[in-house]
Amino acid sequence: MNIEISLRDLKKLARGIEIEKAQQYSKIEIEQSEEDKDKLIIEVKDSNRPDLLSVEGIARELKGNTGKEKGLVNQISP
Repeated sequence: MNIEISLRDLKKLARGIEIEKAQQYSKIEIEQSEEDKDKLIIEVKDSNRPDLLSVEGIARELKGNTGKEKGLVNQISP
């Protein structure tokens, strides 16, 4: 499944991660990039991951797979 997202938004949310290199650790593949038009077309390889259908979910995936963030925090009350 292909989705179109804003390249500027992804770079802002991913905070310094080299997106092209980080994609090898995730279940996405960059199909087409048009920086002058702020458009990025991404192929999502796993249909069981609806979180990867948004720019926020893709940024979280990239940050988690590169070790920038750990993902969701377990907030169990005592």
